[in-house]
Amino acid sequence: GKEKNKNKNKNKGQKTKEKPISKNPSSDSLNGYPVHSHAASTRSIDPVTLMAAIPPIERCLRVAEACRKAFPHLDWIHLLGLLHDLGALLDHSLCGEQPQWVSSCESFPVGCRFASQIVGSHLFSVNPDRRRRQYNTPLGIYPQGCGISQVCLSWGKAEFLHLVLVLNGTKLPPEALFLLRCQHFRTLTLTSGGLGMEG
Repeated sequence: GKEKNKNKNKNKGQKTKEKPISKNPSSDSLNGYPVHSHAASTRSIDPVTLMAAIPPIERCLRVAEACRKAFPHLDWIHLLGLLHDLGALLDHSLCGEQPQWVSSCESFPVGCRFASQIVGSHLFSVNPDRRRRQYNTPLGIYPQGCGISQVCLSWGKAEFLHLVLVLNGTKLPPEALFLLRCQHFRTLTLTSGGLGMEG
């Protein structure tokens, strides 16, 4: 009993040592920024989820720098990297404060059969277009080989940014507009993505 009290009194005047903060990011952070808990719990973290953990301005700067390193002679690609996420302004109250599913959704063609590979495609069962025969063929309302510029895509931040640039007479080359518009059009690269949109 006496020895316990002796140790207590001895430790009274001492400050407890705090654990030093690790300089290496922990498994639930990326460069000091927290990663969503569902991502941290998995061994292989999706790069998209990791990027989402970084503040938007820094993310755009990182993408622009990566574009500059990969394509040093194409200055429009550097600009594209910087601008690519500006469509997220849809979230802002001055731009209508659209719901998150608008600004963070995948792009896909409308007016034709929905590809089963679209994230959340099971939710299309309540979409009235699902019951219209005209919209339920692989080509739908589009002629074969019509080209992506003739296809209507779902509303989201990529489509918003594309329209703002086009309607304001942007001097960016057509390939830049394609990259911006289709940055979230995942099913474009899948064989069963639907349309034959060559040209």
